[in-house]
Amino acid sequence: MEIGEYLRKAKPGEIVLIEYSSLSPYPEVLYEIGKDRWNKVILTDFLDSGIHVLRYLKYSGKDIPLDEIKRIKVGGSSKWGRIILDMDPYKDPVVLMINFFKTLVAKYKEINGVIAIVLNHEKLLARYEYDPYFLNEVLAVPTTLIGNPLRTAFVFMNYELTEKRYLALFEEIATRIIKIDNSGIAKVAKSIDLSEEGREFKVIP
Repeated sequence: MEIGEYLRKAKPGEIVLIEYSSLSPYPEVLYEIGKDRWNKVILTDFLDSGIHVLRYLKYSGKDIPLDEIKRIKVGGSSKWGRIILDMDPYKDPVVLMINFFKTLVAKYKEINGVIAIVLNHEKLLARYEYDPYFLNEVLAVPTTLIGNPLRTAFVFMNYELTEKRYLALFEEIATRIIKIDNSGIAKVAKSIDLSEEGREFKVIP
């Protein structure tokens, strides 16, 4: 089984946490998640994190139909994709999270079998110095949406940049955890199917 096939085993309602290092080929994993179903993707892009992914995939010869990807833009200046919500990350965090949640739920009802991808919300948390009040607001979203059959979620976080206690909190919520190392090996660290834990895949065959 290849990594793409495994990722597609994730069921509606799950939250799959993809932990990666700065040197790991994590864009390949994102590509496999969206491959052949970009029209179902809602990508939440914090502070232009998607630019790095797009450049990597472009120069590795992979084509992504940007006009099919629905994007929630949280800060940054890039205009790629079909932007369905453009949020200022420096306004009141409660208002930010309310608008974010409302948009997600509304789009989940419009699109059959949403693939929700979240890129690097830890960058925004760092700007707030992991303020406990803001953390509670952020964690309320995945906690509320876990088990929602309208979507399958994949959350990408750089474990080298994420505050350890926050990472641990998110690991508790996630139904599956895949860790990608610098050599391009993806390891299943947590799964709702315990027999899968410890399984390894080559991100680039």
